[in-house]
Amino acid sequence: MSISESIFLMVFSGYQLTDKTHPTISQTHYPRYVWFLRLCLIIICAVTVAYLAFISIIMVCVGLTHSTESASWVPVLAGSVCLTTILLVFLIIVKYVYRSMKEEDIVNV
Repeated sequence: MSISESIFLMVFSGYQLTDKTHPTISQTHYPRYVWFLRLCLIIICAVTVAYLAFISIIMVCVGLTHSTESASWVPVLAGSVCLTTILLVFLIIVKYVYRSMKEEDIVNV
C-alpha cells in the first residue's frame, strides 16, 4: 500500500493505520493526524469556494450592469447557477467531513 492510498483511506473511510502498514504513523497519533487532514480539506475547499464565488458574483454584476444589451441574462444565469452549485457542493463536503469526525469522537460538540 502506497502512502497516498494510506492517506486516502485515513481521510475518507476512517481506516486506522497500524505500524505494519506505515511505520511513521501510529494509532496514538491517528485522531490528531486525521483531524488535521480533514481540517486542511475543509480549508482548501473554502478557499476554492471563495474564489469561485467571487468569479460568479462578478459574472452576475457584469450581467446586471449591461442589462440594456441583448443576452445580458446569460452571465446572470451562469453566475447564479455556478454560485448555487458551488455552495451546495461545499456544504455537502463539510457535512460529510464533520459527521465522520463526530462519529470518531474527534470533535466535541
